[in-house]
Order: sequence, then structure tokens, then C-alpha cells
Amino acid sequence: MVTKIGNRVQKAKKELTLIDWPIDSEGNYIIRTKADAAKLVEMGGNLSVEIDRIKVDLLRQREANYEHIRKALKKYQDEHDIAEIRTKNFRSDLVERTGKLWVWQDSDIPEGAKDTVSLLTIIRKKFKSKMRRAEVIEAVTTTRLDPQKLDDAIKQGILTRDDVDPAYVEYVSTSYVQIKENK
Repeated sequence: MVTKIGNRVQKAKKELTLIDWPIDSEGNYIIRTKADAAKLVEMGGNLSVEIDRIKVDLLRQREANYEHIRKALKKYQDEHDIAEIRTKNFRSDLVERTGKLWVWQDSDIPEGAKDTVSLLTIIRKKFKSKMRRAEVIEAVTTTRLDPQKLDDAIKQGILTRDDVDPAYVEYVSTSYVQIKENK
């Protein structure tokens, strides 16, 4: 027999389950027959499933709360230009995610990237001959710009590092909050 005790008014408290089963002087359940053992197997299995469900539900709730906290901290830290908030035990760091890329054509330039010129524009300005320009383009691309081929073209002297530098951009893509324990 399973007796459920719980305060259904308070959602924060989980339902407690007690098993009405005979116990010995040390607090262990007493099994007298194979049928008793089978009942305990069923009860144990049901409890195990219930525990796993409660763990999953609780974990989901905690993860959702944590994400809401991170979102609020990110907004606050962004709005007030605060990189780090420290407490006695933890800190919240505003981390900016960055990316790096070679810009092949003007449409590839990330928003907010200043003084960036596409490599295609650089090649067009440097090589007036269409044939030579086509050779250089072929030297640095496969179906798109190939950084290794570009590096080879620089080593061969087809292009210089100064020529291509304006086509290399580092940019901030997103920022996020990371909460860590102080050490």
C-alpha cells in the first residue's frame, strides 16, 4: 500500500511518498514471500521512474531559471557597460563572441566592420588585365575563397600581405553572460 502525503497548495514542495510496509528493528523492509518481493520490485520501479521524472522536471525548471537570470544580467550589463559583476561567491562576466574571416566580396562584410575592403575589390584594383585578374582569382579560390590558396599566393608574391590586409576582418558577433564561481 502506498500512502501519499503532500501539500498541494505549495507548488514548490514535491509530493512525498511513503511505503506502508513492515520493517525490522534496523529499519529495513521485511520480505516474507516471493509475492512480497515482487510487490517491492514494482514499488521500487515506480519510485525510480517517479524520481527520474522529478529530477528531469526540476532540472528543466532550474535551467529555465538560470537562462532567465543570464538574459537579465546580459541586458543589464550591456545597458550599463559593465564587463563583470562580482559577489562573495560568484561573478558574472559579459563575454563578447568574435569572429575572423577573409571578406571575398562586398556583400560578405559583417555589419559594423569598418575600413574593410573585399578581396575581390582589391584584386580588381591591383590587376587591370582581365586575364591576369582571372589567374589571381583562380589562384585564391576553389568555389569560394580558400585561405590556404590565398596564403600560397602571398608566398608566391602574386599578392602582398599589405594588399590583402584590408580584406581580413575581426568582428563581434554576439555577447553572452557567463556566471562562474570565484576561485
